[in-house]
Amino acid sequence: MGREGSVAAVPPRERVFLTTAVPFGDALGPIADDAPGTHDSVPVTQQERFLALALDRRDGKLLWQTTLREELPHEGGHKTGSYASASPTTDGEVLIAPFGSRGLYALDLAGKVLWKQDLGRMATKHAHGEGSSPLLVGEFVVVVWDHEGDSFVAAF
Repeated sequence: MGREGSVAAVPPRERVFLTTAVPFGDALGPIADDAPGTHDSVPVTQQERFLALALDRRDGKLLWQTTLREELPHEGGHKTGSYASASPTTDGEVLIAPFGSRGLYALDLAGKVLWKQDLGRMATKHAHGEGSSPLLVGEFVVVVWDHEGDSFVAAF
């Protein structure tokens, strides 16, 4: 976990929270998706590092970044998508970072992981990627797990 700026000096309302997936390691031969109807897909070519990060809204400086998982994705995605398509959400006290097949994470606003939940492996239509964003309802995080397998809605 990188601590780049002074987190305590930046109030939560002045922070921007993001998620991203960054390729790392040696490039592999392209691994094409075999989902029925696949088109306009980008094959898997590298491992990915799944990160949550916070920026100071006032000047764009990186306050912290936390690596949540590293893995070789099981499917690619659409050429216009990302492995971090789902949006993070916060109630001003906890940050919820969704990464589909790579898990759902709750972090404090300084970037420390509070809990994580593995929801299984998604199989998306045409291998177009995973992107359902969570919803905060009171003290619950609600997730819609909609894919080509058994779909469900869960609250944590």
